[in-house]
Amino acid sequence: MIVSDRCGCAPELVETGINGFIVDPYDVESVAGAMCRIASSGCDRVAMGMRSQEIVGSWGLETFAKSLQRAVNIALTRPKPSAGPVDRTIIELLGRTCGSDC
Repeated sequence: MIVSDRCGCAPELVETGINGFIVDPYDVESVAGAMCRIASSGCDRVAMGMRSQEIVGSWGLETFAKSLQRAVNIALTRPKPSAGPVDRTIIELLGRTCGSDC
């Protein structure tokens, strides 16, 4: 697989040279080079696919739920930010615009 370095999950899902390549999408040479490497006869695409399946296999529902629970726990320990003047003005304007429909 070829994944943009702008993709947030790239470091978790791509092991460069093992199951794919991370490239700068604006670097034509980098993208073309990765495409050539994957298309070459020396590339073991079956092994790359198997490794990708192993990596993705560890990102199931249980992992998601545990990570979500950790994120919620962290968020709950943080102090609530207070609304600044701009926030209060926007909330007031939305209340006027929406009325009881919001």
